[in-house]
Amino acid sequence: VRQIMYGFGDDESPAPDSVELMEDMLNIYLQDLCDSVSKLCGGSKPKTSDFLHALRKDPKKLARAYELLLTDQDLKAAR
Repeated sequence: VRQIMYGFGDDESPAPDSVELMEDMLNIYLQDLCDSVSKLCGGSKPKTSDFLHALRKDPKKLARAYELLLTDQDLKAAR
C-alpha cells in the first residue's frame, strides 16, 4: 500500500498511520466487493463476469477492469 500511495503522489515514506488507514479502507472495499460477488454467484465459484457485474455502477473501475483483462490476454498471447 505504501508503494501505491507513493505512485499516486504521496511522500516516498508516508506516515505509518496514513498507510494503516489506507490499508483499512482497501480491506473494507475489497470485502464489500467480494461480498457482492459472492451474492451474485450464489455459492458457485466466482467468474470474471461476476466481478465485472459488481463493478457495473462505477464506470471508471469497470473500464479499468476491462483494460486489465485485455492486457492479460495480450501477455498470454505473447508467451
